[in-house]
Amino acid sequence: MRIWGMLGIIAITLVYYSCRTPMADVRPWLDTVKGAPKINIEGQWDCAEWGPAVFIQKDRTVTGSIGSYTVEGVVSGDTAYLLIGYGGTFYYYTVLKPHKELLMGRYVYKKPDKMEMPEKDAIPIVLKKSK
Repeated sequence: MRIWGMLGIIAITLVYYSCRTPMADVRPWLDTVKGAPKINIEGQWDCAEWGPAVFIQKDRTVTGSIGSYTVEGVVSGDTAYLLIGYGGTFYYYTVLKPHKELLMGRYVYKKPDKMEMPEKDAIPIVLKKSK
């Protein structure tokens, strides 16, 4: 019986690690985003769902964190396109637009394949600029 338990644990571990997507595999999506930035999202933000966020923006490139996740992305025009991961593994992507002192958009738990956020499975997200 012990062998079946150990085999089960090994199988679950293999499935878990084979389903993970490295951040490096989704970064090329950011290269497809073209255009000069018209906004700067650098600074500290508050997000009720995720916790505090900190973004650093250099030209159009964004790095930082939201809650315990890391963020990599770009700004094109008035839109931020961000990849969200943890420990080098991709988990979500989000598309955000400014609205007064807020960044509003949606995020989804899947690899991005185009610029538009899919309506299905997209979850609203709101970040408020910290004072």
